[in-house]
Amino acid sequence: MRRDMNLIRLILKRIEDLSDSGNFYAMFPEYVENFQIKQDCEAQFALAFKHLNLLIISGFVDGDEDRTGNVRGLTWEGHNLLDRIRDAQL
Repeated sequence: MRRDMNLIRLILKRIEDLSDSGNFYAMFPEYVENFQIKQDCEAQFALAFKHLNLLIISGFVDGDEDRTGNVRGLTWEGHNLLDRIRDAQL
């Protein structure tokens, strides 16, 4: 898998927009309906989920490294990364 920095930026922005904690499934309504992944969106959602796990493992996102998709927010380093890539064309 190749990292997609545009997708990473999108994920970080959506997490930043959460008021407290949230669920990754709810962050991507274009892929998910009623917490069920739409059939034609399975590959896109799987790629986004892999990128989320990379962000969690790397310490940019405070969340669970499992299939629950629980996200508590950005870490300090996550905010710094988002500030660096927020408006860049990657």
